[in-house]
Amino acid sequence: MDNLTLAIEILTRCETEKKRLEEYEKEYADVEKAGEGFTWKKWNEVYNKYNPIPKKTQINSGIKYARKLLV
Repeated sequence: MDNLTLAIEILTRCETEKKRLEEYEKEYADVEKAGEGFTWKKWNEVYNKYNPIPKKTQINSGIKYARKLLV
């Protein structure tokens, strides 16, 4: 596998993780907005759905690594 192919694969994975992160943040915000309707059951459903929770630092690290491969 050459560097270009590897960089494309890493960036594709990062894009997928970014979409998962956006979806997780949206659903988590909905649970937080529930206020008095907030239950740990709802929070656990969101947590388990996106386990492991996507992290922005992992996405950024993947992008940096892909850039280094291309240089």
